[in-house]
Amino acid sequence: MLATILEPTDGTAVVCGHDIVEQPEKVRANVGFLSTATALYRRLTAQEFVEYFGRLNGLDEATLKKRVDAIFIRLDMNGFRDRRCDKLSTGMQQKTSIARTLVHDPPVMIFDEPTGGLDVMTARTITAFIRNAVTVAKPSSSPATSCPKSKSSATPSVSSSLASSLSKVHSRNSAINMPSMTRGNLR
Repeated sequence: MLATILEPTDGTAVVCGHDIVEQPEKVRANVGFLSTATALYRRLTAQEFVEYFGRLNGLDEATLKKRVDAIFIRLDMNGFRDRRCDKLSTGMQQKTSIARTLVHDPPVMIFDEPTGGLDVMTARTITAFIRNAVTVAKPSSSPATSCPKSKSSATPSVSSSLASSLSKVHSRNSAINMPSMTRGNLR
């Protein structure tokens, strides 16, 4: 519901100052959403796929190039950036999906089991990336400052709640287990 894929039967929520029922387009512009069922366009390369979603989100070519290059370096994707999605391993597909989710630099990120089905090293890379994003989002004491300014800037943003919850997530020994997101709260 927070990503506006499903419409609530009753009530609403506000993400970055935008009502999910009344302003779904503005909400989507501020949200990066990764579900377990996200499919890749198999005929595109990993880079083409991420660039396609960057363009859908209105990024200009210069910004898009910088964002794609930065994400591909951070997620260690340069080795397969020109490989078609139908030739990618499960871990490569998951990294590509995460890159697609983040390419427009959303202030709110919703991940549904981002490390599911991944080997330990890839899961650690993904978890470190998410934790780094949380650390970058945390410095402000005002919940709404991580989202673009809006009329209702006093409304707490989902990203600050997510950042606060994710900062408490930890791994036991070497096992990586990120919780799922339900109704805006991590369980």
